[in-house]
Amino acid sequence: MLPIYGARLFASLQRLLAHRPRTRSAGYGGRRGDELRIRIWGQINFSANLRVSREGEIYLPRWRVHVAGLAFSAVSGHLRTALERVYRNFELSVDMARFTPFRCM
Repeated sequence: MLPIYGARLFASLQRLLAHRPRTRSAGYGGRRGDELRIRIWGQINFSANLRVSREGEIYLPRWRVHVAGLAFSAVSGHLRTALERVYRNFELSVDMARFTPFRCM
């Protein structure tokens, strides 16, 4: 019996796709053009959708915070550490507002 043409190609593609993150936020790397929804309340009140710059940074009114290469789960802690240098009693939330689509090659 003859093998199905291209079966090996699709089998390897299936294995490759099974190992990638299901959502962009799971393996976030802070790509240029991504938009993060930042909400801060307490001693400081701030709310905005901030776009990741070409350098991989987001710009708050008094800070520039580098987020490129961070896992999405680490962005909130990283931002909290930067803000705790000045403020004490606050809460924050970070959500993915918009992300740039992946480009193959």
